[in-house]
Amino acid sequence: MRWLLAAGEQRRSRLHDYQDHLLPISALADAPRVVAQSVRRRVTGRRPSVPWIPYPAIRALEAVIASDSSVLEFGAGMSTAWFGLRAAYVRSLESDESWYEIVWAQLESRRLSNVELSLCPSGDYARLPLKERRLYQVVVIDGIQRAECLKTALEVVNIPGCVYLDNSDNCVRDPDEAEALETLVGETRKRSGRLTYLRGFPPAQPTVTEGVLATFG
Repeated sequence: MRWLLAAGEQRRSRLHDYQDHLLPISALADAPRVVAQSVRRRVTGRRPSVPWIPYPAIRALEAVIASDSSVLEFGAGMSTAWFGLRAAYVRSLESDESWYEIVWAQLESRRLSNVELSLCPSGDYARLPLKERRLYQVVVIDGIQRAECLKTALEVVNIPGCVYLDNSDNCVRDPDEAEALETLVGETRKRSGRLTYLRGFPPAQPTVTEGVLATFG
């Protein structure tokens, strides 16, 4: 019972995010599979091949991605191939070389020719999409330099389109996340967009986290 409820000194319990928000009742339905995934991960070391974001966020993104969508991703991962199987084009930027190699191998095994994955030095990471002069229906921020990536996202997102910022509850601990969230909230209001806070369990992680989806147009 202690393992089920405890989640470190900075959370009230596994059912609370870092901002002390309680898990919505609707997200409890994900708990059984998340616990099963967590046990399997401990035994085999493998994670499910889905984005490592809260399940409510996974469902929200799946609902907005169409077969002709273009997706920009700051921070590659299991999400990269997942997006590639659903969208027409995926541009994914990764700053960590060892992680880049893992994601690259996964893309190669799936033969996803519509995914462009790049290893980017941290100095070029956030601003690189501005040089490519392309608009995206979906932009996902789940890597480093989130405040700078968010500014770029707002310049390259198409209208209609959306921007997803993961770990928004971490704003109480991380100044970079806090700045990114503040910018996203302010610009969404200015552009008459819509904010949706998505709180729940990520795959194989029985601890609540939050992401926020901004929809424009």
